[in-house]
Amino acid sequence: KMALGITRVICFGDIDNDLSMFAGEVESYAPSNAKEEVKAGATAVIGHHVVDGISEFLRRRFVR
Repeated sequence: KMALGITRVICFGDIDNDLSMFAGEVESYAPSNAKEEVKAGATAVIGHHVVDGISEFLRRRFVR
């Protein structure tokens, strides 16, 4: 990240292998359909993937 000049990353994940990605980031989000241990390791739980939880999160966060 530093080599690219990136200072902040937001992660999204729903299964066990995403937990290691969550550990290295300030913000991590799991959709409501994620495994329980992934939701527990996330900063917050967002909407289900079927209802476009990630795109809805991004719209609320960045679109004015």
